[in-house]
Amino acid sequence: MAFMVFTDFLADPVVMMIILAVGLLGLMIELLSPGVGIAAIIGLGCFATFFGTCMHLGSASMFEVFLFIVGSILIVIEVLLPTLGILGIIGIIMVIVSIVAAIPDLNVAVLVLVGSLAITGICLWILFRFFGWKVTWNRVILRTVQSNEKGYTSSRDRKALLNQVGITLTPLRPSGFAQFGDHKEDVVSDGESIPRDVKVKVILVEGSRVVVKRAEQNED
Repeated sequence: MAFMVFTDFLADPVVMMIILAVGLLGLMIELLSPGVGIAAIIGLGCFATFFGTCMHLGSASMFEVFLFIVGSILIVIEVLLPTLGILGIIGIIMVIVSIVAAIPDLNVAVLVLVGSLAITGICLWILFRFFGWKVTWNRVILRTVQSNEKGYTSSRDRKALLNQVGITLTPLRPSGFAQFGDHKEDVVSDGESIPRDVKVKVILVEGSRVVVKRAEQNED
C-alpha cells in the first residue's frame, strides 16, 4: 500500500518535472564541468527513477529506456568528437522522444518536458550568475579565440604563465578568473575553493587549461 502511494506521488506531473530537472541539471553540470561524478550519479538516479516509475505504471518499456541511453551517448560523442551537430541533434531528438513517449498523456508530457527544461535553465543561470560556476571542459569552450585586446592570452602564450603569481578576480569553485600583470586569465584551482582577491600561483599549464593554487605569503 505504501509503495503504491509512493509510486502515485512520483507519477504526479509536478514531481516528474522536478525529477527530470534535477536529472538534467546533474548531467549538464557533469558534462560541462567534469568532477568526481557525484552530479552524474544524481542525474542518472533521477532518470532511473523517472523511467522506473513510468514502467511500473505501464506507460513505458525498455524501448524508451533504450532510446534515452542511445540519445545520451550520441550527445556525449558530439561533445567529444564534434560532427557539425548531426549526432547531437539526433541524440537530443531521441532523448526528447523517450521522455515524451514514457508519459501516457501527450499534453502532460509536453508540460513536464518544457517545465523541466525551464527549471534546468534557471538553475544553470543561478549557478553562473551568483555562484561563479564556470565551464571547465576545454572541448566545450574554445578559449583560444579570446583576444589579447580584451585582456586574454591564447593557449600558445600560456606556457609563460607557469610559476607566475596573480590575484583572483572571482571566487574559484574550482574555476574562475585571475589577473596576472595586465592579463585576465580563465583558471581552475587545484581542487580547493579559493575566494576573490587572493594571491594564486600557476602550477600547471596544459594547452588552454591553467591550474593554480594559493600562493605562499613570501611569493610575489
